[in-house]
Amino acid sequence: MEESYDVGLLREEVASYGKYVLKVQKSIYDGIIKESDIEEEFAKALDKDSRIKLFIKLPDWYAIETPAGNYTPDWAIVIEKVQDGVTSEKVYFVVETKGTNNIYELKPEEKIKIRSAKKRFELIRDSKFVAPVKDFDSFEKEL
Repeated sequence: MEESYDVGLLREEVASYGKYVLKVQKSIYDGIIKESDIEEEFAKALDKDSRIKLFIKLPDWYAIETPAGNYTPDWAIVIEKVQDGVTSEKVYFVVETKGTNNIYELKPEEKIKIRSAKKRFELIRDSKFVAPVKDFDSFEKEL
């Protein structure tokens, strides 16, 4: 399953949102749109971690069809694992940040969407879908 999207579509998402934009270094733009305090803290931690090479806040047009409707995960993250000074592998994560790590605390519709997305990303080599994630410390356990 190979899909591609025109990077130009991302430009449409980056209008000036003032207080909703968080300045970052490791994204394709110098700022991301934050929708919550959880997302803000997560992005700050991603930006500081040396293993993180790139991350983006996924735009609304990146939607996964599920039985409960379209679903857009929060983040796409590229991580380089280094062993003995040599990059051993790159891992591609797709992450959904929530206020919990427990899927059973989510609404039924959210559970269906997350479970469907997990199945989809199992088909994509070198990718891993992690959800729900409460904070960076929870995500870090997956690295």
